[in-house]
Amino acid sequence: MNKARFQVLGFTVPSGSYKYHDDGYVDSILDTIMKVDKLYGLDNSNYNADEYIYAIGKYYEEGFNLHIFYLERSTKKSDIQNRSHEETHVLDYLGQLDALTDRLFEEQGVKINLKEVDDKEVIAQLGSLYALNARGLMPWLERGYKNNTFLKAERIYKQSKQPEKRFFIP
Repeated sequence: MNKARFQVLGFTVPSGSYKYHDDGYVDSILDTIMKVDKLYGLDNSNYNADEYIYAIGKYYEEGFNLHIFYLERSTKKSDIQNRSHEETHVLDYLGQLDALTDRLFEEQGVKINLKEVDDKEVIAQLGSLYALNARGLMPWLERGYKNNTFLKAERIYKQSKQPEKRFFIP
C-alpha cells in the first residue's frame, strides 16, 4: 500500500494504489503541466495558456499518479497557503478528508465535517487555514487572500471554532 506524505499539512495518509508526487517549486504552471503530460504520453496541444496566467499552484491526476506543483511565493504565509491548498486537493481526491477533519478539531478546536462542504476550493482553503494556524500565522491579515472562496472558508472556520473549555477549581 502506498502512502502520501503531506509536508506542509504535516501528516501522512494511506493512498491505496495511488502514487503521490510533490514536484515542488516550478517556474511555470503551464510548462509543468505539459511536461507531466509528456511523461504520461498525453497530447497537450489543446491547452489555453491564458487559463494558467494567474495560476500559482496545480493539483494534477493521471491514472494512479497524483502530482502537485506550485510557484514560489514572496512570503512564507503565501507559500504555506499555496502548498497546503494543493495538498488538500490531493487529500480530498484520496478520500482522506477525515484525517484533516480530525486534526482541525484535535489541534485547533475547529469542528467541521469537510465531507459536508460542497465546494472543493473551499475545502482546499480550509486546509490552508489549518496549516497557517498550526504555525501561528494569521492568514486573514495577509493581503491577496480575500477571494470569495477564501472568505467563505474563513467564515466556516471561525464559526466552527469551539469555545475553549475553562476549568474552575472551587
